[in-house]
Amino acid sequence: MFAKDMLMLGVGMGVDLKGAGTIDVREPSKEEEIFVIPDTREGWVESLGLVIGAYFGKNKTPIMDYSLIRPAGSPIKTFGGTASGSAPLKEFHSAVCKTLDCFMELANDCKGKINFYKINVE
Repeated sequence: MFAKDMLMLGVGMGVDLKGAGTIDVREPSKEEEIFVIPDTREGWVESLGLVIGAYFGKNKTPIMDYSLIRPAGSPIKTFGGTASGSAPLKEFHSAVCKTLDCFMELANDCKGKINFYKINVE
């Protein structure tokens, strides 16, 4: 969760895939669970974790309820500015699902595993 929170704040994160081997990408469970997203940064991070977790067999497929997220343009009292509304989060969830669906197709072609290869960019 720490990395997801930091990335949402715009902090860069390094990743070392050496020795990472493979990852399992699965079709999300047919079992669904409603998740009411709290109107907090932590709530947004948790919602992303649930979306990703569904593709890795860690939880049921989340059905997102965006009703608690304040409308676009509403003032944010805790750190100033105005709220973006739920639209950017909906777009983000959709983009993550589309990306993981592509990985899932690749994984199915590779018998459930995706291999990562080191690329030399020098």
